[in-house]
Amino acid sequence: MWKTKGAIRYFLSILATTFVQMGVFLYAQKILAGAFADVNSGQTWQTFMLQIFFVAPYILMVWFAGFFTNRFSKNKILAWSSLMMSLFVVAMAVLVTVGVPRVAFWLSIGLSCGFAINSAAKYAIIKEMFGVRNMSYANAFLQIFSLSGIIAASWLVVVGVNLIDMETLVSYEAVHHILDRSVVIPWILTGVSILGTVASFLVPQVKYADKNINFNTARRRLSLGWRRPTLRASIIALSMFWAIAQVFLLMYQDVSGSSSVDMMQNYIAFAIVGLMVGSIIAAHNSKDFIETGFIPLGMIGMSICLFLIPFTVHPVTLIIFYSAIGLFGGLVLVPVNALLQYNTRPNNSGWVLAFANMIQALVLVLFLFIYSAMVHYTSLPREVYFIILGIVSIAVFYWAILNLPQALIRTVLRLVFSLYKIRVLNVGNIPNDGPVLLVGNHHSFVDWAMVQMASPRPLCIASNKDHFDKWYLRSILKRLGMIRIDRQHPEDAMGKIHDALLAGKAVVIFPTGEVSKSPHVEPFIIDYTKAVEGTEAHVLPFYIQGLWGSNYSYSGSNMYGASAERAVTVAFGEPIPANTPPNEVRSIIREISIDAWNYAVSFVKPVGDSWIRTYKKHVKNGPAIYSPDGKHFSGFKLMGAVLAFSRLLKKKLGNREQAVGIILPPSPAGVIVNLALWLLGKTNVNLNYTSSVDNVKHCCDRADVVTVITSRLFIEKLKGRGNDYSKIASDKLHILYAEDLMKEIPKAKIAFLMMFCIVSPIWLIKFLFRKRVSINDIAAIVFSSGSEGTPKGVMLSHKNLMGNIQQLACIFNVTKNDVMLSELPLFHSFGLTVTTLLNLTEGCPIVAVADPTDVKTMARVCAEFRVSAFVATPTFLRAFTISRYVHPMSLKYVRLIIAGAEALRTELATAFRLKFGKEIFEGYGCTETAPVASVNTENNLRGDYMTMQVNNKPGTVGMALPGSQFLIVDPETNEKLPTGEAGMILIGGCQVMVGYLKDPERTHSVMVEIDGKRYYRTGDKGYLDEDGFLTIVDRYSRFAKLGGEMVSLGAVEKKIQDTQVLEGCDYVVTSIPDAAKGEKIVLVYQGEKDESTVVSELRSSGMPPLMIPSLAMNVEAVPKLGTGKADFTTAKKMVIEMLANKR
Repeated sequence: MWKTKGAIRYFLSILATTFVQMGVFLYAQKILAGAFADVNSGQTWQTFMLQIFFVAPYILMVWFAGFFTNRFSKNKILAWSSLMMSLFVVAMAVLVTVGVPRVAFWLSIGLSCGFAINSAAKYAIIKEMFGVRNMSYANAFLQIFSLSGIIAASWLVVVGVNLIDMETLVSYEAVHHILDRSVVIPWILTGVSILGTVASFLVPQVKYADKNINFNTARRRLSLGWRRPTLRASIIALSMFWAIAQVFLLMYQDVSGSSSVDMMQNYIAFAIVGLMVGSIIAAHNSKDFIETGFIPLGMIGMSICLFLIPFTVHPVTLIIFYSAIGLFGGLVLVPVNALLQYNTRPNNSGWVLAFANMIQALVLVLFLFIYSAMVHYTSLPREVYFIILGIVSIAVFYWAILNLPQALIRTVLRLVFSLYKIRVLNVGNIPNDGPVLLVGNHHSFVDWAMVQMASPRPLCIASNKDHFDKWYLRSILKRLGMIRIDRQHPEDAMGKIHDALLAGKAVVIFPTGEVSKSPHVEPFIIDYTKAVEGTEAHVLPFYIQGLWGSNYSYSGSNMYGASAERAVTVAFGEPIPANTPPNEVRSIIREISIDAWNYAVSFVKPVGDSWIRTYKKHVKNGPAIYSPDGKHFSGFKLMGAVLAFSRLLKKKLGNREQAVGIILPPSPAGVIVNLALWLLGKTNVNLNYTSSVDNVKHCCDRADVVTVITSRLFIEKLKGRGNDYSKIASDKLHILYAEDLMKEIPKAKIAFLMMFCIVSPIWLIKFLFRKRVSINDIAAIVFSSGSEGTPKGVMLSHKNLMGNIQQLACIFNVTKNDVMLSELPLFHSFGLTVTTLLNLTEGCPIVAVADPTDVKTMARVCAEFRVSAFVATPTFLRAFTISRYVHPMSLKYVRLIIAGAEALRTELATAFRLKFGKEIFEGYGCTETAPVASVNTENNLRGDYMTMQVNNKPGTVGMALPGSQFLIVDPETNEKLPTGEAGMILIGGCQVMVGYLKDPERTHSVMVEIDGKRYYRTGDKGYLDEDGFLTIVDRYSRFAKLGGEMVSLGAVEKKIQDTQVLEGCDYVVTSIPDAAKGEKIVLVYQGEKDESTVVSELRSSGMPPLMIPSLAMNVEAVPKLGTGKADFTTAKKMVIEMLANKR
């Protein structure tokens, strides 16, 4: 809120205006109190006139306040009304100084006219200036600054006037004595007024000003506040609140014997402080939306305190009760004011708020008259008035829940779902009135409650009946007017929805027809088009994030909330025409999901914080890392080791050393080092130990790495494979060996830290061992595989990593019994995020296998430790399939296998299924998307037990992850292409990288902004089907131009796969220059068949002639990267060299 331009100036103008208004009133009241100690001398009349002077303009000036506030920009009215008040204050100060106080006294009515106009403008400008998102906070601070002005003015008068012995002043002539002793006060008020005027002139311009408005439209606009039920209820609630507050002050004054000036010194000061605190609490819990549930809670709290005060004598207890009254009052005041402003529009807000001020003034006068009459004509004890006021407060509470039913519903829902924190995005997109059909995703049985809690207007819920209905919710649903939908025969429900829309109501429908059994936005089953026909209603799409994985969903996970708090984000899109096709609405909901996930993940803690929270709360002494050599780690043991290593590295590494290199396999050591560095706030650079030494040096230089942490044993092992990475050491780069570091850490220290983690709270562990970092800070630099050239340094923030982890948690549905195989290298984005970090932050044990080519060991540990999920490349899965050392029963406990990084060929999926009886689900991603973007998942049977929800389509890479979206665009213009048409694949979501390291030009070339959202241009060609499944055609860079025709090399590989000529063999297709056609296609394969035989069989297989390779070359091994992906660059070089040697 404070980032809003002009916010400070606006609140300073509020402070100054309130200070002047209260100062003038109290100063005049004090003079009258001293001048007319004798009632018969005229004090009563003068005091009454003073009250009228300050209240009557709110009634008399209602037309002018409404007209000016809507005719001109509200900031102008705020400024010019402040100037008008300053002129009156200056005139009054001059008159008081020259000894003409009577004239000054009568000028207060002109001053109050300025207050009346200013008041309408200062409330009306809030929605336009701060927006709906910050409206509650703006109202809270408006009250705080106003109360501060009141307190400051009261103390000014106390200091300026109370020093005079008032008992000696019994006549009107005594006024001159008062003025002589306190003449500085009017000039102080003048100075503050001028400063406030200057501040109000500096408030920035707001957009709306209706130059065509005239007084003829005043009556219709003015009555708007009374015609609309929500506006009427808000105005009356505000009026009753201020009336009760004013009478409460007078009762306190009578009971305590305090005057209206010096009572600030007593208990009433605690009520004011409580009001400030209550306003902040209401605003904090109303961030992004309006927490109307506080209204009945605040009213009943005030009533109880009013009943108890007369029976309380102990000072401490009285302080508590007076503070509580103020606190509950703040809980009422902020949401009611925000609700009133929310239900206005820029073209009517001035009229409505001027009318609200008028009603408040009338009710205030009425209450003061009744109270004065009761005091004058009855002899009731003063304490009884507190009880009477409590009864009135209860009556107001009852009336409020009848006229603001959503407020009571919100209160009840808050109690029922108290474990969930609700966040709302773009609540301002909900129309204030009129018919609207809200259409959204349906991932839990309590979605209706979340969308109702997020909406400031009452909603009519249309939903199917399910067996999760709770008896205690049925009355709430009935009060909401829920419409039950029979999925087989929805016609009756559609008719009721149609009638509700005709009545101008807001209706919520979940077109999926039932609670989804997957985390995706599933196809719409219910046709709602008939319900909106002829209603002039718009469709408002929305997305609810955060409930998949809870007990109210079908996820099956029992680790909900492991890595992050239980929070639900409800995001609303912009209204769209009612005739928008359902599939397009579904696509829009996916777009909204990007905003919802981005917003939700911004509240997630960084990697180190999330890991500490998960291990302390969930893993504890349970298994954390299984090791094939038997050196396992429990949760607390791993925490102790990480904290000890972190302390040691803090001494070894310089403060300016941000990026730290790591050359370690997926192992306990690799996990410990990475976590230790994240706790130090470092950026981890896991280096590719399958690339050349020169390549590693280049990466270190690019990332400004001056320290690399590795293991002597691992370096020696890598030497045997032809790369001596100890040679990267130089004057600018030094190596730390894990074996040497461990010698410096006594075992007793690890044991002590382990016990410390057991007994210490989470906040203390973080405070002592974790450097605070932002969720947007760079967590890792991952160098891309380099499959098409030099590796690029991809900068991934904590938000990217944690966002992708949260998305994947929805897919994996982690349970306490799960164990994941961690065999992919840490320099691989899949290995870092999916097989390592996902499990560390979600509390799932891992089985760390350092060598992903050691199929025999991987098979053994899968069986031994009951691995239930693993992610691998098709290359590694092929090794499982063909190895005679892998028994089919070794994967008995595996429930989920995901393949990525390269295309999954049909023959491999079939062979794997035949051997293990397990389905491989293909996914897709890039290093630039941290890395996962989509994945196929298991199909589900719908609630009718007859139809299936398809979540797996072999040949595709699945639907986009929750919170992600694919766009298929023209590669040249970035124009969106129709469904089914192939084009450039764009990926949007919270996992999209920050950018390329030290390469802004390349970053700019691959990042696209469409409709305000960032997308990554993958360089891949593909298309989406109607259900949102993505099919990859090929890389745009993997095309060969043959005689002017562009041929996809990936398509050639698929055609070869279809022929089964090279069934069971590994192969890759590349292209080389050709003098005749420009380029020619070459097949590189590993197998026993003769080269000429392969080409001959392909020609006779029916392949399109243009796709038939000109050459086939048999090699010992198809070139691969360390990730298992085909190395296209090396394959092309190999072909060129082999052909050159043949010559």
